[in-house]
Amino acid sequence: MSDAQRVAIPMRPGERRVLRVFRTGFRVLSIVAPEWGGRLACRLFTTPRRYTPPVFEAEIKAEGEALVLDHAGATLHGHRWGEGPTVLLIHGWEGRGAQLGHFVRPLVVAGYTVVAYDGPAHGKSDGKRTDGHHFATSLMTIAAAHGPVHGVVAHSFGGAASQYALSLGFRPERLVLIGVPDRLSNVLHRFRAILRLPESIYSGALKHLGRRFEGDPRSVSFLGYDKGHHPPTLVIHDKGDREVPYSEGYALYESLRYGEHMATEGLGHRRILKDSAVVRTAVEFITGG
Repeated sequence: MSDAQRVAIPMRPGERRVLRVFRTGFRVLSIVAPEWGGRLACRLFTTPRRYTPPVFEAEIKAEGEALVLDHAGATLHGHRWGEGPTVLLIHGWEGRGAQLGHFVRPLVVAGYTVVAYDGPAHGKSDGKRTDGHHFATSLMTIAAAHGPVHGVVAHSFGGAASQYALSLGFRPERLVLIGVPDRLSNVLHRFRAILRLPESIYSGALKHLGRRFEGDPRSVSFLGYDKGHHPPTLVIHDKGDREVPYSEGYALYESLRYGEHMATEGLGHRRILKDSAVVRTAVEFITGG
């Protein structure tokens, strides 16, 4: 089975019905209004869904100090724990800062200040739409407020934004990337496959998305080449990840100038954030152990 066949999207009750409606709608729009359909597809691609967080996230946030920060006229909400050099926890698409909460206590015990924000249009933060460039610039704002940044632990889309931010001047000393894709083109390919977008709709979506990235979004790479900064980086990826294939995480690792790699099995794309061995390995890497 190929990576493309293995990739899936998490579905809540009722979402499969909505997905079928969108697929039918885009087929019709490709005939009667492809330009409008492309604009709608771009809007869907840049609009994260918000979900009710589990109880654990409220518990870990209660142990920290609430934070607010302005980014481009919108408010970001976050939390801070501990004292010492700063480590940022960066969540993935449709996630929240506290989703990486299992890393908080071990990092605090190791002597770090841990900072986690809900990204733009995520969790408690303002906004309805965002993209990789917007998310990456928010990391620059967070780093300016809480830096210098010693380390980063980032998941999925948050890891991709972290890699993108390196080319914008983001300067963490150590970086842990968990379940991170290698190129935006692969993310777009999965988005197209999930919605079964006709060519006219997909082309229109790329045109509108290109305005946000100031160029062809398919050229955006999260690999380690030419980022302007090459911190020691640990890539962690599960071999059974059905949302971001393992092959992409390994390609990311191979592109790094100073890279290490950890493969897991049976943890998937999100349970990996709760695994004690993953947390321990990440914390040891951040500390330089």
